[in-house]
Amino acid sequence: MKQLPKVFRDSRLISESLWVIGGQSAAALIGLFGIRILTELAPREIFGEATLFLGMIILGRNVFVAPIANAQLRFYPEYLAGGRLRPFLESIGKLSWKASLLCLAVFSALYSLWRMQGETRYKPLLLFALLIYLLSDTYRNLRINRANSERRQRLCAMWIATEALFMFSFSSLLLLRWVSSEAYIIGQAVGCLFVAFVYGVIFYPAGLCDLNVIERKTSDDLLKKIFHYGLPFVPMAVIAWAYSVGDRYLLVAFTNVSDVGQYVAIFSIGSRPFIMLSTVLTSILRPILFDAESIHDSEKAREIMRIWLFASLIFSSLGVLLFCKFARFFSTILLSKEYRIGAPKLLVWTAVGYAIYSLIQALENGLFGKGESKRVILPQVLNTVLFLLLALLLIPKFGMLGAVQAKTIGFALQFFVTLVVFYRSRIRPPHLPIMELGCK
Repeated sequence: MKQLPKVFRDSRLISESLWVIGGQSAAALIGLFGIRILTELAPREIFGEATLFLGMIILGRNVFVAPIANAQLRFYPEYLAGGRLRPFLESIGKLSWKASLLCLAVFSALYSLWRMQGETRYKPLLLFALLIYLLSDTYRNLRINRANSERRQRLCAMWIATEALFMFSFSSLLLLRWVSSEAYIIGQAVGCLFVAFVYGVIFYPAGLCDLNVIERKTSDDLLKKIFHYGLPFVPMAVIAWAYSVGDRYLLVAFTNVSDVGQYVAIFSIGSRPFIMLSTVLTSILRPILFDAESIHDSEKAREIMRIWLFASLIFSSLGVLLFCKFARFFSTILLSKEYRIGAPKLLVWTAVGYAIYSLIQALENGLFGKGESKRVILPQVLNTVLFLLLALLLIPKFGMLGAVQAKTIGFALQFFVTLVVFYRSRIRPPHLPIMELGCK
């Protein structure tokens, strides 16, 4: 029997892995339980409207703030090792808050113009809740990204699980007294803000410090690195938003907001285990991968990618088999009666799509580790184009089923193109035992 890979013999990694798995599992279970309660409390049209608004503010966040957050994760080990961590974090913080304020200004202006043109009334409380949600999320990401880079997985796990609990709880309590999309979004915003204060301020540990401070200010190369590495995330954010939540907006255009509410509830159940799998593997392996790439340890980087891809393949395949076997049972226990019509078939299609997506995430992080963020744009563009074409054809004919089928086929194309890009990049591909089976 072969010896375990070196990365698995690290006692700290084992402890981190257990915390990550525990935190993500708790968050997933709370989320699934929360879907059942929320679908009992909120009619389909309320749930659908709230998710459409949240989708818009998430798009703004991904365009303005996420590129900086991704740069923070990628370059943290480099600036820590170089003795310039403190000025690096200060610069990242300032850029993140400026980007958030710009996003708020743009979103508020567009929302106001849209409401002036439409028949529905202006809802200042709804807008305020969305703005609070964005600011809370920005602060949350700044703090939790640093904790993740320092491999403080216990804190991250507790944060994620508690956040899932409080966001669900606040939304449920408000919906009990006030059934509206505003109540749901305010609950999400307050829950995010409360937990960010608890773990980001009260219980946040002292971070790592520079061992040898080289200079008090970051050199000019930081902005260049952020723009070089982070700028490709802007078109990626728009593209990813289009194929991730664009189906909801096409659904409301061809059907109605009630179908969007049902679709989002079913989609949340079918995708959640695979998103959890991807998040667990990313939380455990990405900091180690980025550390290895920062010190040019290509052998260790290849070992990590081999483990990442193989684990994604095995566990996502098992997840698909479970949904194929128990989709009707899952829909019965996790959805209220109003949301169950056609749910089993939608669950299976969603599971297949997000099993493929977990493999895409592993390949993309391999490219990110080498600083090749721009190389993931082509696969995402092709996915989005195919998804939109299929959605325009299938949604008018099949409704919700057409939307999830278009998404799944788009993910399949993205996976194969990303795999080709990965193998043709500067990264030497990891050797997977599973691939030998297909070659013999």
